[in-house]
Amino acid sequence: MDLRESVIDDEVTNSSSTRSSLFVVLREHALLGVLATLIVWGLYGSSLQLPLFFDDLVQFPYVERYTMFEHWLSSNESPYYRPLTVSIWKLLTLLPTGSTAIFSHALNLFLHALNGVFVGMLAGQIFSRFNPVSDQWLQRQMVKSLVATLYLVLPFHYQAIPWAGALPQILVTTLVLAAVISFINQNFGLAWILTLVAPMAQETGIVLPAIYLLLIAVDFQRSDLGKGIRTMTLFSLPTVIWLAVRFSVSTARDGVSLFAGWESLWQSTTWSLQGLSWPITIFGRYIFPFVSINDLLFIWLLGGGGLLIILIMTSMLNDQKRNAGKIYLVGIGWVILTILPAIVVLPFGYIINSPRLMTLPAVGISLLWGACIVVGMKLVRQSASVIIRIFSVTILALVVGATGVSVQTIREEMRLHALLGGAYSQIVVAAEDEFASPEIPVFINFPSSMAPAEKRFVLGNEGVVFWPQYAPQHTIISTNSSLSRTDYGFVTIEGIRKQQPYLAGIVRPTAPFADFENRTDVIFYNTQYSPNTIRVLKAGQISAGVSGANLGVFAAEKDGFEIQLRGAEINETDLNSGRPLALELQWHVSV
Repeated sequence: MDLRESVIDDEVTNSSSTRSSLFVVLREHALLGVLATLIVWGLYGSSLQLPLFFDDLVQFPYVERYTMFEHWLSSNESPYYRPLTVSIWKLLTLLPTGSTAIFSHALNLFLHALNGVFVGMLAGQIFSRFNPVSDQWLQRQMVKSLVATLYLVLPFHYQAIPWAGALPQILVTTLVLAAVISFINQNFGLAWILTLVAPMAQETGIVLPAIYLLLIAVDFQRSDLGKGIRTMTLFSLPTVIWLAVRFSVSTARDGVSLFAGWESLWQSTTWSLQGLSWPITIFGRYIFPFVSINDLLFIWLLGGGGLLIILIMTSMLNDQKRNAGKIYLVGIGWVILTILPAIVVLPFGYIINSPRLMTLPAVGISLLWGACIVVGMKLVRQSASVIIRIFSVTILALVVGATGVSVQTIREEMRLHALLGGAYSQIVVAAEDEFASPEIPVFINFPSSMAPAEKRFVLGNEGVVFWPQYAPQHTIISTNSSLSRTDYGFVTIEGIRKQQPYLAGIVRPTAPFADFENRTDVIFYNTQYSPNTIRVLKAGQISAGVSGANLGVFAAEKDGFEIQLRGAEINETDLNSGRPLALELQWHVSV
């Protein structure tokens, strides 16, 4: 790559820019910053109301068990060595009780918006170098804003941004983007430091030297061969240093294979192709029920067809055909390099549940399809062929439509986040109310996960997991409050659950319901589901005095369970005083 022609920004080209470079950078990217902030707030602002959930229930207790110094010296029992991310979490745990979740989510929102700005800056540099659009300020801003918007609204982010525990994926994206921009601008000192630091946020940061090599190779000049070799040698040193540190401080993965297997690699590669060709494959759910091939082959046909469309559009350009192809190479190469470490090491069962792994590859996806839009707009304006114009408009409409579907997908997922988050906030309040009480709170049918009734993609397990099976049950409450009590109970009674327009998983029972029903030291809380709310309602105790009585069967169902009215009490004080009547009914459910 001819780095001598690179500048701090694609618009700042004169030698007098040094003294005013900061002002120019702020001016040029102020609009981009405002746009990114508005998009992130509009899509994910509600995450500030969410508690800590999913792996947070394991990660944050782990962070608190060790000192900052110990986290840098070892990964301890964790299979991951991410001292930079853990250090940030460690600082967040020092905040006043109840504020850790808010600041954790706010940090994710800020970094996602910042990543959008960085993606726009990177697009401005790459597009200006390989495929100049115009010297007009407005058109330059439009291209940067277009690519930044594509990045921010890609549907893969729905898992990462609202979940505090996804900070490694978001933070490594920030560091990688900052390093690449610094590299292009010949700020090699900063780029070298960021290359060393990035893997300490998340392991994917080790691909930075490969990304530098990609940029050099795409814009290769024969006279720069020696320079390119020297550059790659220099920037490989941070990765070598990190690998040496990584394997010296952690043995948590001893005996664990670093290769998931060829079948898993094939499946995970197909999953990655689905993301790469996102504007095409997101509509696959409407077609797949009508074809008789398996889902993996279907994605290759559909996704491969999407990439073929890009090649066809490029071949229609009368000029700058080669430069447009370079942008495509950067986009596709970025996706391959950044997703490869995950799909090689991690089994497909993990990959299919982890759209957050696309946070960094999404940069390449947005560059690729941003270039596709720019090419399509050029064809619409320049081509004399009506067929080519119609073809280009169709592709543009497809990408715009996919963007709309993505926004709807994110909104639906955030609605599920809000439903679960509200339930978790209610259970914390209930636990606080009962904290000093000798009675044990037992929660009936409390949710662990939710998912849409219909999948958006052909491949992938979509939805929201709030409580994983491997997290101790008391951490649902202790992680989101200062309560140390651990004797909370969870039971499942399927017979009183109503079907909803979403799928809901239930927290693993502490014990069968029969173990609690005749105990006087238990206070029950029932979970009431509806399409738009989940309410945790205090049901009270089962009185031992009436537990043996049978006042009659209230409802007998054909599948065998019945609900019996066991007792009824009226508060005589309220009856004589004229206040609203308090009627207490005791029910017994037989399943």
